[in-house]
Amino acid sequence: MLKRLHLWVLAAACALASLLVIPGAVASSAGRASAPPTPRFDGSVHLGVTSCAGPCHGRQSASGLIEGAAVRGSELAAWQDPFSPRGAHARAYASLRTPLGRAIGANLGMADPALEPACLSCHADAAQARGPAFQISDGVGCEACHGGAGERWIASHYGGEASYPANVADGLYPTADLQSRARLCLSCHLGAAAQDQFVSHRIMGAGHPRISFELELFTALQAHHVEDERYFADKPQETRAKAWAIGQAVAAAQTLELFLQRAQGESVFPELVFYDCRSCHRPIEDHPDAQSRPLWTPNPGRPNGPGTVAFNDAHLIILSAAVAAFAPPHAAELRQKTYALHRAVLESREQAQAAARALLAAVREATLALESGDYRRETVERALREVLGDALAPRYTAYAAAEQAVMAADSLHRTLVDLGGLSQARSQALAPHVAAAYAAVEDPNRYNQAEFRARLSRLGRELGVL
Repeated sequence: MLKRLHLWVLAAACALASLLVIPGAVASSAGRASAPPTPRFDGSVHLGVTSCAGPCHGRQSASGLIEGAAVRGSELAAWQDPFSPRGAHARAYASLRTPLGRAIGANLGMADPALEPACLSCHADAAQARGPAFQISDGVGCEACHGGAGERWIASHYGGEASYPANVADGLYPTADLQSRARLCLSCHLGAAAQDQFVSHRIMGAGHPRISFELELFTALQAHHVEDERYFADKPQETRAKAWAIGQAVAAAQTLELFLQRAQGESVFPELVFYDCRSCHRPIEDHPDAQSRPLWTPNPGRPNGPGTVAFNDAHLIILSAAVAAFAPPHAAELRQKTYALHRAVLESREQAQAAARALLAAVREATLALESGDYRRETVERALREVLGDALAPRYTAYAAAEQAVMAADSLHRTLVDLGGLSQARSQALAPHVAAAYAAVEDPNRYNQAEFRARLSRLGRELGVL
């Protein structure tokens, strides 16, 4: 799947050149009083996709899409794209009625997953108040991400007389703000405090696909808008590298928040979704080939020995690279407290929760520092060195961490193109090496750390950062 994602991103790279790439970024989240409620809980009436598509965002003619002064008119067509990740949100509801969706529901005792709140909370716009034209079958529609339009902001937004900040003040969800966007996306792509927005180990055991997310890459894949000078006239302008760093920080924080809330699980066992899958999911063999397929590999970032269950630290590992490059004063504390959490998980639930709270505080401090970080060519190259080099490579014992590493390399090397440190031609010439790194994490059951490290190292040398 990740290999296909890379190919889609590569094909769209030139068309999306203006996405999150303006140097001299304006810090958007630092100093905010509190995070806004996600659109599902914004308390407004959600009118449905037709409220956005009809007036402006779905305009087409026989000769093709119409471009207007304010909008391109192609947003609905992009959102409904049946062949690429851009249309994944529109297809989300329909996936509940596929053979796989029904099989997962049956394993969980559901007669029809398309009627279950636990499924609709992420596969549709599960707004609490709905207008007469609202259709749950639209899937993850416009208002699921941009907020309910029924009461306040749609009229001024449609008329064009209000600024973006004014619309946000009236209830438009601030997706241009990186922390807010990450929180929103992760509410489904990781989990949230809401009772029915959490993919537990039980749900995954029923067959639900493993969840993965990286803010910058997924933003590029889901781009429905043309982002140009007019778009950025009253919105924050951010680099891809900052989107990547903030995304890792929010994902790490949200993982810890969920761990503190749900670590106990539904029985005597802890909630296993918080732990490294490879702690348990390995071949059971009497005589393994220790050279090509070792059953256990030491990890310098963890005190765990063989036979122990390790906390899933994928986002924490990659966050450490972002902090080392863009907020270095926080790097040592983050590394120490991550190790302390691993040690505490081996001791007791109480110690694990205390360590998670301490680490969460450190992650939040690092997030504030990343908001005002220095995202120049030199620091982006340092982040690439951290991700691709020997500092972190020994910690990629887990498939999930390797997956985040290759997505990081993808996002960061495209940042270098944006900043003039790498030509488009050179980036395209590197495509086979990026694709090879993606291929190494294509199948969790075939992940080989030594092979993956070799491919990352080759990519780093080709990029000139190792």
